[in-house]
Amino acid sequence: MAEIRTHACAADHCDIQVPSHLLMCRKDWALVPSAVKTQVLRAYRNRPRTGWGPYAEAVAAAKQAVAHALRAIREGIPDDTELTIWTGDEAAGRD
Repeated sequence: MAEIRTHACAADHCDIQVPSHLLMCRKDWALVPSAVKTQVLRAYRNRPRTGWGPYAEAVAAAKQAVAHALRAIREGIPDDTELTIWTGDEAAGRD
């Protein structure tokens, strides 16, 4: 039987090994907003045409989204705080 190739989760804080066809572990990927997930998947599929640059940018946005979510969880969010979903546009300068 073939051995499954793995790598560490792409989230900066995480050492969990995931199959090579996944970017992040399930826990961290769940923290990535769906718009950023779509950006990652689209950039990965389009890399034969567009190269690795857009994919690297999308991965960076996903990693920032995880860090942002974990920081919010760690610091606690007051109940009366209105939350804004982090989309990754902030990292690309599209505020």
